[in-house]
Amino acid sequence: MASEIRVDKITHTAGVGTITPSPTGVHIAGIVTGTTFSGSGASLTSLPAAQLSGTLPAISAANLTNVPAANITGTLPAISAANLTNIPAANVTGTLPAISAANLTQIPAANIVGVCTSGLTKTGGFGAILQVVKTNVTASSSYGSSANSHYTLTPLNTTITPVGTNSHFIVSAQISGEPSANSNANIFIRLIRNTTSGFADGNNVAIAVGDNGSNNTAPENTSAFHGYYAQNNDSTISTTHITNYVDSPSVSAGGDLQYKVQIYIQESGTTFYLNRTVTQYNQVYGDYLPSFLTVMEIAA
Repeated sequence: MASEIRVDKITHTAGVGTITPSPTGVHIAGIVTGTTFSGSGASLTSLPAAQLSGTLPAISAANLTNVPAANITGTLPAISAANLTNIPAANVTGTLPAISAANLTQIPAANIVGVCTSGLTKTGGFGAILQVVKTNVTASSSYGSSANSHYTLTPLNTTITPVGTNSHFIVSAQISGEPSANSNANIFIRLIRNTTSGFADGNNVAIAVGDNGSNNTAPENTSAFHGYYAQNNDSTISTTHITNYVDSPSVSAGGDLQYKVQIYIQESGTTFYLNRTVTQYNQVYGDYLPSFLTVMEIAA
């Protein structure tokens, strides 16, 4: 059999420190010094923090609590913030990702800025004004003088390219002018809507007009305004207003709408002067006034 030395205790010659064998191990009183140690450190306790150096292995921090914020440095990994609550607004910086705002409520109007995209809805009445297009005319011009003829007031037209679909269009016009006739004269004024591709409605559609049953082809039933002028009543300029007429054409995105003004001359020898009187150089009655045509697109 192998040699054995059995002792109860080993003591240093100086009497300091002992090694005491026991049935379960060895008890050492004093300082143990060695080059390396191996085995489990499960029962090690009260290790001074200053004695811990090197790189920690990958371990779970599941049970770490009360870690001072000053001791947390570096970049956090990608983790879920599902349970974060009461985050101060001042600590939320950077660009938000594309997220759903479906459950946002009670957002102050002052905090809504920028351009609205599709998907917004409204309740009741008209929506927002999408755009305003206008034509102002100050130059004078004349039209006529064939009987029973329509004349387009060429400079008084406005083209608008809708930015929405199924929009409404509010049309307002001021037509300033005076006729000159050899006899009593009737002048009819109407608004015309022209369309390009993308619209179900046809061209040269008279809007803001009356309806007299089967007699709809008569000028008075296809016009917005009817004026009667006595012979040689050429001393003052007349102004006609067509205000806030709501037009709702069948609109598809991509086409243009053109609104223009036409007059209808019923009697031969009648001339209509836009933006001036017949006696334009008369110092007392030689009036000049502007005309305009304004179109506003309103969201449906």
